[in-house]
Amino acid sequence: MKPLQTIVIAKDPADLLIQVMERITLGGDLYTPLFVSHEGLLCQRMIPTLCVYKYRLIIAQDLDDLANQERNMIELGFDYMFNTVLWNAKYLQWMSRMNESGARVRDAIAQVFTPAPAKREDELRLVEDVRAVLGMKPAASDAFEVTFPFPIRLS
Repeated sequence: MKPLQTIVIAKDPADLLIQVMERITLGGDLYTPLFVSHEGLLCQRMIPTLCVYKYRLIIAQDLDDLANQERNMIELGFDYMFNTVLWNAKYLQWMSRMNESGARVRDAIAQVFTPAPAKREDELRLVEDVRAVLGMKPAASDAFEVTFPFPIRLS
């Protein structure tokens, strides 16, 4: 069963940002792209779930302003979330980056899927096999003498 989605309806970007951040604080997350209703209201679908991202909403007056704000957000580690929306001659763009909860989840998943290190006994057996093949004999201290079974040319 899919979680019950709700639509945040806002009269302007500031109102949208306040409502979305309140819902995220209460355990919600963005679900689909932002859209504009026939009446000119900003609408954002959200679902109740653990939010693993930090969100920022860019509100730009023109394309140069949009590009400049996007560049600044990307330098801070944010990435694009959904598409850019044109609303009342302004460009709106959600940007996101993983928050602390998301980093913990990501690291836990990576730990689960990281292959276990080779067993130490296998490594030691391999080293002993290599020593035997190379004709290595233990010498005084921990160094090894090597006798090669064939002549080596140094030129």
